[in-house]
Amino acid sequence: ADVVATYADGKISRTEQDDDFDGLFEKKVASGKGGSQLQEVDKTGDGKTDLWITLGADGEVSRQEEDRDFDGKPDVISRFEGAPPRRSEEDPDGDGEADVVVEYQGGRKKIQTEDRDFDGSVDVVTHFGDDEKPARLEEDSDGDGRRETVSFLETGELARTEKDRDGDRQADVIATYVDGKISRTEQDDDFDGVFEKKVASGKGGSQLQEVDKNGDGKTDLW
Repeated sequence: ADVVATYADGKISRTEQDDDFDGLFEKKVASGKGGSQLQEVDKTGDGKTDLWITLGADGEVSRQEEDRDFDGKPDVISRFEGAPPRRSEEDPDGDGEADVVVEYQGGRKKIQTEDRDFDGSVDVVTHFGDDEKPARLEEDSDGDGRRETVSFLETGELARTEKDRDGDRQADVIATYVDGKISRTEQDDDFDGVFEKKVASGKGGSQLQEVDKNGDGKTDLW
């Protein structure tokens, strides 16, 4: 048999389909309350479910779970409201906790959070523009729980980074980028709110350094 249907109270409660006639049922569909369905799909043909799809009574997908590393457990979970996704979750380390979460608005990516070291805390937050390209990144690069580095991007390309080294919520180092390379940096080494050192990159690797030695906000040394 290539198609097996099970009935309950005169209605189909479950179907199994072998679409490529290899003896394995690649698709299984269980009917739930109110016309909902749970579909189980074996995409690789190894006899194990790789994709779980939940459909509401209206036939629209409400939830999708995918096993991308084929270990038998879902790694990516997507939730839907209507056709476009509303939220997706990824569990790369397989501990049952979402490490990458993407929030959508109108079917477009808006915010993505990542726990890169799998310690349960968010390390990187990415904000997306209307073109779904990253527009702003907030990163905890030293693992202390503070996202001290903020990067600003234009059309997906890095334009500026700001780093708060002393935790006062003010940038102490600002770097400006052109064509992916640093063109200018500003440093506040004594954390008083004044950038005492500024470095501009020139042609052929040359630099112009401006230094405020007495901290009055004016350059004293070039």
